[in-house]
Amino acid sequence: MRQAEGCGTGVYLARGPQSGNPKRGIFLVPQVSFGYARSMSRSTDAGLGPGDPGYRAASLALFITALVTFALLYSTQPLLPLLAADFRIGPTTASLSVSLATAGLTLGLPLWSMLSDRYGRRPVILTALWASAALAPLIAVAPNFSLLAAFRFLQGLMLAGVPATAMTYLGEEVRPAALGAAMGLYIAGNSIGGMSGRLAVGFAAQALSWRWALALLGLLVVLLSAAAQHLLPPSRQAARRSPVGFAALGDLLALAGRKEVLPLVLIGGLLMASFVGVYNYLGFLLVGPTYHLGLGAASLVYLFYLLGSLSSFLLGGLADRLGRSPVLLWSVALTLLAALASLARPLPLRLGAVALFTFGFFGSHAAASTLVSQRAAARRGHASTLYLLSYYLGSSLGGTLLGILWEGSGWNGVVFGAAGVLLTALILSAYSRRFGD
Repeated sequence: MRQAEGCGTGVYLARGPQSGNPKRGIFLVPQVSFGYARSMSRSTDAGLGPGDPGYRAASLALFITALVTFALLYSTQPLLPLLAADFRIGPTTASLSVSLATAGLTLGLPLWSMLSDRYGRRPVILTALWASAALAPLIAVAPNFSLLAAFRFLQGLMLAGVPATAMTYLGEEVRPAALGAAMGLYIAGNSIGGMSGRLAVGFAAQALSWRWALALLGLLVVLLSAAAQHLLPPSRQAARRSPVGFAALGDLLALAGRKEVLPLVLIGGLLMASFVGVYNYLGFLLVGPTYHLGLGAASLVYLFYLLGSLSSFLLGGLADRLGRSPVLLWSVALTLLAALASLARPLPLRLGAVALFTFGFFGSHAAASTLVSQRAAARRGHASTLYLLSYYLGSSLGGTLLGILWEGSGWNGVVFGAAGVLLTALILSAYSRRFGD
């Protein structure tokens, strides 16, 4: 079975116990490699596995870290209408609370990756968690939006230590035969954290206030960080290394120049730009004068993220039979058509279109990121780094730039802006097909 990550991850191919057939036992997992090109598994079976005391603890700890990361990263997305009203700012400015967090994460990925090479995986993961948790109460009590946005940028910068390091930790500490299940649990944490964090904050803000919602989330993060520290075993397999950032940067630039890789990297950023932009301003639409929904009810749209797992499973199986390049093209086309369909005014039709848009996005993201890893061959780690950087940069830019269209033309402006971005991704997908799978 294919596991799909939540919004906000790149992917790396890791084979599970049945990977003798190259089309079976494949899991999509985040991977960053900047200081060194890393292998996700070792040639021997040394390491943790089912039955070992540390295996379940390590798997659960990494699940918790993923849940915390994506619950915090997008925690202000359902609150954008409240932030805009409370601080008397426009929707585009309010969206910076999301965009600056993902921008911080983008900048932090290579930095934390090199630090983990130097100081070890476990210390970096725990430092990132506790630093992010320490910023949560400061965000909740920020007296003005400028300070809140600055704290959110720092929180994203700190959060980057988890995706930059967690999968490398698992790849080094867990034996290959048991790696797939551990990674699948980590990916589940991504998806569950991203969805449940938005839902919980939305309902808490409606019942209390946005400040109390973020404060309570921060308290929960502290408890979860303490649990992760208690559970996460020390690194046993990884030797500490000196980072080689400039050499790795040269490798990244060389890889970015490969015509079979660059279109896919750009597609990842374009997809995320449209996705985050649509969800940023969907909340304004739902709570506004058109539908008058409460913030809690509007937050229920994040349940559509569950379609990510369904999309990855269905379209992943189709890609195994027909090829990932055609499925990528069809998925992007579906996402584009669904975005345009959300112009329909009746609420059930509009929400149905957004659900289909979400389904298409996750399928497109899975296909594009998998193709990046395949085409990069021995440089899969660097290719995933490029994809992640483009992905989160797209989140930062699209989430804010589509706000300009929202303020000028409302939902129609957001839809046509997202459609233009997706049309570019569709053209790149058609070009990318010439290189096959």
